Amino acid sequence: MTELIYELHYQGVFDNGSSDIRLIAKFFESTFNFDLGNLYQTYLELRTRKMSKTKFLDALRDGLIKKMDDRDENFRFSSVLLIIKISLLRKCIINY
Repeated sequence: MTELIYELHYQGVFDNGSSDIRLIAKFFESTFNFDLGNLYQTYLELRTRKMSKTKFLDALRDGLIKKMDDRDENFRFSSVLLIIKISLLRKCIINY
């Protein structure tokens, strides 16, 4: 959650970027009823990660893209099935 809070802060999402990050953190803590602990210490730990400094945000992004791709694929498959059904229906009507 710390990754998300810092990213939202850096992108200027709250109050055009002039909000204090501590206020943003307090908002998230009260809204979602959890304790972030030492926000700055966690941020320092994120910065020293070896593999991915934004593991949580990367997972969110990848998950959203996968859902979008799955829906696109399902839509394409449904469209193909609809075309086949319409073609079969036309043949039945013409042969009737």
